[in-house]
Amino acid sequence: MMRSIFLVAALTFACAIPALGQSVCVAPAPPEPINGATATQEEVLAAVREAKAFIAQSDLYQTCLQQEMKEEKARAEADNKPFDDMRARLVLNMTDENQKLKEKVGAEANGAVDAYKRAHP
Repeated sequence: MMRSIFLVAALTFACAIPALGQSVCVAPAPPEPINGATATQEEVLAAVREAKAFIAQSDLYQTCLQQEMKEEKARAEADNKPFDDMRARLVLNMTDENQKLKEKVGAEANGAVDAYKRAHP
């Protein structure tokens, strides 16, 4: 819980002060998948918690990316300069990659739960 609060605060602060030309948004690392058929109930529950935490952190990451791009667009407009479309495509790709990873992690966690239930009727 404390880790999540710290992460939210860090990402909020990081999004408010972007580095020059570099993203301050940091993609979270996905949890390792487990074999639900051989895992203990505690391990499965921990894997589900880790998956949920990863998904929440990924939501913050995607929000950070979008906010950063919004701020870059506003700066470009204020400076009467065109916004770099390549940057917009990069942010879109980063968001899409992370979204796919979120879906994969969620599916793996659900698969572990299903395998555990089949192995422990």
